[in-house]
Amino acid sequence: MTIYYDGDQHLSQAQQEQIERILETVLTVENLLQAGEVSISLVSDDEIRQLNRDYRNKDQVTDVLSFPQVESLDEARQANYLFLGDIVINLDQVIRQAKEFQHSEARELSYLTVHSLYHLLGFDHETDDEKLAMRKKEKYIMQILEGK
Repeated sequence: MTIYYDGDQHLSQAQQEQIERILETVLTVENLLQAGEVSISLVSDDEIRQLNRDYRNKDQVTDVLSFPQVESLDEARQANYLFLGDIVINLDQVIRQAKEFQHSEARELSYLTVHSLYHLLGFDHETDDEKLAMRKKEKYIMQILEGK
């Protein structure tokens, strides 16, 4: 899987390796081993607010936006070449949420990356059942990443 990085913020080499490990873990767990690509943009509060306003009609800052190119995990599994879509992560919000939840920025970046990857694979949290299914997958991946 090829990752394209973009945006007005930049990641360290360690953060890029962290994201690559997350992507590899999710794709392996979900049996998505075909070639493909994903775009990850790292932005500030101002940039994500503008995107949220333009694409979701919500004039507010958010932590992550996901723009999937497949409808479901089953559709992703059937693709010969998998273009997952675009992930936009607000690094300003990563810092704030890490403090709020009293864990590291690396852990928060990991969680938001996992969360947005599952959005790209067709998962959502609009209903209680959807939220439960998505959280179960996120928790499982985070346990793998944290070596638990």
